[in-house]
Amino acid sequence: MSEPPSPRSLGVDDAFFLDRIKSPEAAPLLSQFKTFLASFKERKSMSMGDMRKAISSFLVVIYGASLENPAFADVVDDDELEYIREGWEKLVMMKLHDLVFGIAETKEVQMQKHLNNKIMHFKWVVERHFDIPYSFGNGLETAQAELEKVNGFRCPKDKLTIMMNTLELVVAAIKRKQDSAGNDQLLPVLILVLIRSSTTDIIIMFYGSVENSTLNQAKFNTA
Repeated sequence: MSEPPSPRSLGVDDAFFLDRIKSPEAAPLLSQFKTFLASFKERKSMSMGDMRKAISSFLVVIYGASLENPAFADVVDDDELEYIREGWEKLVMMKLHDLVFGIAETKEVQMQKHLNNKIMHFKWVVERHFDIPYSFGNGLETAQAELEKVNGFRCPKDKLTIMMNTLELVVAAIKRKQDSAGNDQLLPVLILVLIRSSTTDIIIMFYGSVENSTLNQAKFNTA
């Protein structure tokens, strides 16, 4: 029996980003950040789409400003450049998460509540209802537990990393039952994991758009 894959690392090298952003040279960047937060919080009745655009635009601007700032002037390594991008993303979402997702009347949040209700009505579903020719027993519990972690994170990258970890665990579970895990087998098992988990907040419409395209291009070996 193959061992489950090691989870992808959550987050980035926070110390790298935080040490530099706390330096005196980074003061203009923090001032720009505080100005954005104040402006964002003053806006009223923004739709989820408007919030997404505002945050995405700021992340592009602040990343560019960081590369021109003395605190980050020596950074050329691709991984460290990504640490800067993700560091700002995490910092912004830590400050604005509750404001963005605490608005009950937004279309996306209403859709999420509707999805949650639908999922609750299908808790009785088992493998045979998806034409899966075997039972996983407790074999999906690791994937379920991984998916349930998504509620505890605010950063888009962290949430999407949890989802990728879940996908890899599902692939491993399928391969313990058969030789390969193609799309025809993968999708119904993923749905089964979602139904069985206690995850309540998978608002990927926002997170997927805020997150940079690098993560969205991630590939998984399902052959």
